[in-house]
Amino acid sequence: MSFWDLFKTTIGIDPGSDSLRIVHGDQIIFNEPARISFDKKTNKMSGIGGSSVVSDGQLLLKPMYYSIWDFHAFEMLLRGAIMKGLNMKGRLPKTFKMYFAIPNGSNEIEKRAYRDSAEHANAAEVVMIHQSVCAAISLNILFERRNFILIDFSATKVEISVFIDSRIYSSGNVRMGTWKIHELVVNYVRRRYQVEVNEAQVAQALLGIESLNDSKDAQVAIADHQLLVVELKAILRSYFQIVNDMLLTAVEMMTRHPYYQRVLANGIFFTGGGAVVNCLREQLLPDLDMSQTVSRTPFLDNINGLQIAIRDYEKYKHYLMF
Repeated sequence: MSFWDLFKTTIGIDPGSDSLRIVHGDQIIFNEPARISFDKKTNKMSGIGGSSVVSDGQLLLKPMYYSIWDFHAFEMLLRGAIMKGLNMKGRLPKTFKMYFAIPNGSNEIEKRAYRDSAEHANAAEVVMIHQSVCAAISLNILFERRNFILIDFSATKVEISVFIDSRIYSSGNVRMGTWKIHELVVNYVRRRYQVEVNEAQVAQALLGIESLNDSKDAQVAIADHQLLVVELKAILRSYFQIVNDMLLTAVEMMTRHPYYQRVLANGIFFTGGGAVVNCLREQLLPDLDMSQTVSRTPFLDNINGLQIAIRDYEKYKHYLMF
């Protein structure tokens, strides 16, 4: 840490598609939905996060989908979240050092969007680190296991990272996560049965499958409609074919590496909200005979790992991107 860092307010940011989380020191100071609302008449911001206003007179935006897709809205969301989290009034201070946890698959344009958004929110210095590294730090496996597979199954992505000797050796991602799964089911039920359901009802139905047997007559309730479990799984079959092809491609890239057997021995680690739904997680790499470990804090691994990386800068400095 340089001398000038002492005069900067250091914060860590996990700009997830579903939730925006910010850490300062030893505390998570903001953990709310990644959304922002604008009054349609005045075009002024009316709320952020959990205080966003949902009504006919409001425009509700989610500025993140895998990466930043609405630059202006994300900048305003970020500024508002920092001010709320730090309990600040008036203008932001002039000097911030911002750490961003970003997806492995972020391209240079997307990285520039994070940097520009941070600078517009008064960041004097911007540092980035891959989310998979943050999750591995949180899971305490980056240096302890060294060779392993990490799968992040979140709202807008399924991302695989193969770590060899504590470094990302191969990776891949499909920019479709649990949001896409919910959308597939919602659309199917509407088109097939003329029944309107929402994402929350679909999520509840997927969790309900856990207590059912595998008989072909097993049914699960979605709102007031009964859907066959085999029918529900059939809806998602094509989705998982695409996802598993990508995952296998990343795994196959390391089969000739001398540490291949070490990776297999340590197994697969899961993080992200989709990882807690057994019937979904079990569809990922079902033919790969490896042990599986699900994080105890799948929603917080990125921000927890980022917090540790900031606190122990010297230990993790080689994973940082400036």
